[in-house]
Amino acid sequence: MLGVFDKALFATLLKKSMDIRTINEYGRQTMVSPSYISRLLRQLLPDPPSPEIIRKISNHARNDITYEQFMMAAGHIPCSAMERSSLKTDDEAVTTIKAIWEFMSQHNITLEELEQLLTILRIIRAK
Repeated sequence: MLGVFDKALFATLLKKSMDIRTINEYGRQTMVSPSYISRLLRQLLPDPPSPEIIRKISNHARNDITYEQFMMAAGHIPCSAMERSSLKTDDEAVTTIKAIWEFMSQHNITLEELEQLLTILRIIRAK
């Protein structure tokens, strides 16, 4: 294995890829044991699934979840922190946005002030 098995990210991708299907339905479609899928979802396995299992799962994935995303989350494909963060789901993005709004509210930061802070950050990063 080349990278780190991110159990939480893998479980999130798996849940999203299942869509509204049950574990048993997904297991039948993918030919992967429902109990194995359940252990992946509950993050109980110490080791990631093999590329072969990931192929079976990704072949029936919904919501635009890809084989490559599963492989990166499993640690089979090396990826940078930037690439790993790009795998975040819509739910994680919503959570991040809510946290930003909560921070702004707690510190009485206006949208104009936030825009000014972002401009300052861009200037600092450009140096």
